[in-house]
Amino acid sequence: DVSAARDAIEYFRHFADGGHHAKEKDPLFPAMEGKGLGGDTGPVCVMLYEHIVARDGMRGMEREIGEQARGDARAKPPAA
Repeated sequence: DVSAARDAIEYFRHFADGGHHAKEKDPLFPAMEGKGLGGDTGPVCVMLYEHIVARDGMRGMEREIGEQARGDARAKPPAA
């Protein structure tokens, strides 16, 4: 169900970027960096990378849904 899949992606995007990621990025990460937990390999760096991976995953899911909706034979079949 393409419509339900798109609704789910929008929900997760709103929850992640609008809530979870924003709360981490604004109050949490600066506080952690202030305690020496920042840097190029620390937990803040890892969590920022996870944000990128999550956004990339959402874009990939949107692309696959669009390809399936258009009947693209190369689209990955839905998981069983």
